[in-house]
Amino acid sequence: MNTKIIYFIVVLSMFSTLMSCEKMEDTYFEFVKDGETIYVGKADSVKTRGGNNRIELSWLLVSDPKVNSYKVYWNSRRDSIENTVTKTTAVDTVRVLLTDIREDVHNFEIFTYDKDGNSSVAVSTIGRVYGDNYKASLLQRTYKTINRSDDNLIVKWSEAPNTLLFVEIQYTDNMGNMVKKFVPGETEVDSLKNFPVGGSLQYRTAFLPEPEALDTFYTSFNTITEDDI
Repeated sequence: MNTKIIYFIVVLSMFSTLMSCEKMEDTYFEFVKDGETIYVGKADSVKTRGGNNRIELSWLLVSDPKVNSYKVYWNSRRDSIENTVTKTTAVDTVRVLLTDIREDVHNFEIFTYDKDGNSSVAVSTIGRVYGDNYKASLLQRTYKTINRSDDNLIVKWSEAPNTLLFVEIQYTDNMGNMVKKFVPGETEVDSLKNFPVGGSLQYRTAFLPEPEALDTFYTSFNTITEDDI
């Protein structure tokens, strides 16, 4: 290749590199021209706990002693809540309870701030709020068989979903005592002791929609008699 052509290519390459660096430098100065951008420590290990038209958000403040407030946005930033925090030398936990929240899956954005108004980067999390629609979807736990064994009724329960917490049963035994018992979801066979012949019972089913949900949800009570079985 001609030496002059090689020299021209090298010069052109150096010129392009120089222009690129100047452009990056201009961008940098545009970014910091009003002073250095300062970010404070962001919310760490964010968790949500859904409930009945409410939800709790929690997170850790790990290492930045400058953090003194926060702001949480949801509903496409049309709703928000803010408050101050007191940072200690340890790892602190912030808990925020939001009430009167519509039943839905929500996206939340969390910002933390120092006393000068410098913010952290946004931390996003998703949480579900439960309500009437969820309650309307709940069904009683079903049973396979109920049989009498002497003075007792033996109940064989159908398999329970993971969200089923327990069945609450109420009846008056053959000695006139009011009995209330709670049958865990993992129980397959249960005994109702001293159940009167021809007697009746009421029962309802309790659900926990997520492992650390704020609220337990119940079906309505059903009444069955031994004659109906």
